[in-house]
Amino acid sequence: MAHVEPGFIVICITLALFALMLLRALRVLPEFRRGIIYTMGQPTTVVGPGLVVVLPFIQTMEIENTAVDPCRIETWSGKTGNVVLGKHTWPAITIENQSFKPGDSVRIVAVHGKTLTIAPRG
Repeated sequence: MAHVEPGFIVICITLALFALMLLRALRVLPEFRRGIIYTMGQPTTVVGPGLVVVLPFIQTMEIENTAVDPCRIETWSGKTGNVVLGKHTWPAITIENQSFKPGDSVRIVAVHGKTLTIAPRG
């Protein structure tokens, strides 16, 4: 039996752990799904659909199915307001001249950090 260097074993284990962390960090969100990223337990941004990177041990992601459980308006004034997605309230704007009232169901058109761009559902 051939002799294996201890340094080689350490390198192999390190590479395997790095590969597992990389696989855990990359997520793909399909259409009609949004992810709420939590950094150190605090909701920081809404992401998706598409490829999402979640930092292992620092961030977690909660996935919301907006086709089944759509966003709804909490408050609205002019072109800005607050939208409920999941368990949290997010600031929102609309690029169209839309009038919303509390309880209206809306769809997310774009995400800009903590601000959602919304449009009427339909």
